Amino acid sequence: MAQLTPAAATAAEDRPLAGIVFVTAAVFALSLQDALAKFLGEQFAVVQILAFRGLSGVLLTLLAVLAGLAVLRVPRSHRLLVALRILFAGAAAMALYTGLRTVPLAEATVLLLTAPVIITGLAALLLGDRLGWR
Repeated sequence: MAQLTPAAATAAEDRPLAGIVFVTAAVFALSLQDALAKFLGEQFAVVQILAFRGLSGVLLTLLAVLAGLAVLRVPRSHRLLVALRILFAGAAAMALYTGLRTVPLAEATVLLLTAPVIITGLAALLLGDRLGWR
């Protein structure tokens, strides 16, 4: 992976407003995705919703690659890890969409907001990361 030069890193840091806009857009998109999954879950099977979500992701990625906005390279040494990540992401999406069919959206959102705490705890247990008070 390419390293950022000090000038490039500074240029990236000099655009906090752009970062705020992109993060806000991402949170909005994820919230909309969850609401749509809840709505569609009443009419479609979870597998159908996931298939459409996956297909739309593939199409957007393909458009980004063709437009030169993204490059797809996975080193041979990381292919197994990438495959595992894809499997876990798929399992997580399946569990989320199945849960959204049975739990009110507000409760699901509260549960999703506990993810940083769970991830931090698992990082300490599974990866041996040191946790401090911050």
